[in-house]
Amino acid sequence: MGFFVRNVDVDVVIPLYNCAAFIKQAITSVQNQTVSVRNIIVVNDGSKDDSPHIVSDRKSTRLNSS
Repeated sequence: MGFFVRNVDVDVVIPLYNCAAFIKQAITSVQNQTVSVRNIIVVNDGSKDDSPHIVSDRKSTRLNSS
């Protein structure tokens, strides 16, 4: 018997360290999920590439970065 929870909001945490080539795709993937995502939290761990700027450009009410 399968177990499936409906009507659940989730928060997603994405760790970020020098992944400018992939962060936009990761955020878009989360936003396109069928489960309701309440918040997307991107935690920057000292990236030295353009990753933080890409996240800042995509910031919305559901996307938080630190």
